[in-house]
Amino acid sequence: MDGFYPYTPVSDLIISDKGLKFLIDREGLKFNPYNDSKGFATVGVGHLIGKRAVTEQDKKDWSWFDTKQEAMSLLQTDLSGTYENAVQSLVGVPLMQFQYDAIVSFTFNVGVGGLKQSNFLKELNKGNYNDSLMLNYRRPPEILGRRKKEVNLFNNAKY
Repeated sequence: MDGFYPYTPVSDLIISDKGLKFLIDREGLKFNPYNDSKGFATVGVGHLIGKRAVTEQDKKDWSWFDTKQEAMSLLQTDLSGTYENAVQSLVGVPLMQFQYDAIVSFTFNVGVGGLKQSNFLKELNKGNYNDSLMLNYRRPPEILGRRKKEVNLFNNAKY
C-alpha cells in the first residue's frame, strides 16, 4: 500500500471513482437486457430488471437505454439507494476508502442479505479485519476470481 489511508466512519464514505471502475470492471456494462449468471433479467452494470429471464417486453422497455451516462446514472442510483446504504448501516467499524470500496463491490455481488448473513461482516464488526472470510462466497464457482480481487483490494488497496 502506498500512501496514508485514514480510517473513516463508514457513514462518511461513498464509493470512490476507483471503486466505481473496479465494480464496473467486475460486473461489465451491457446496454441490452441479458440474463445474469442466475438467469435473471439484468441490464447496465448489474441492474436487476426482474427475478426471471429476459422477455421481449424487457427489450422494448429498455430500448432507450444506450449511453454510458444513462448506465452510470442507473448504477449510482442502485449503489446509493441500496448497496451503500446497507454497508453504511451494517458495518459498525471505521474503514479505509479502499476497504469500503471492496465491501460495496462484495455487497453488490452477493446482495444485502449476503452481506448481512456473512461471517465476514460478523467478524469485521468485532474489529477483526479478516478479509479472507469474503472468500467463503464462491457461488457460482466462476466468482472466485472476483472474490480474490475484492480481498486484494480490501487488504492491499490494489484496484
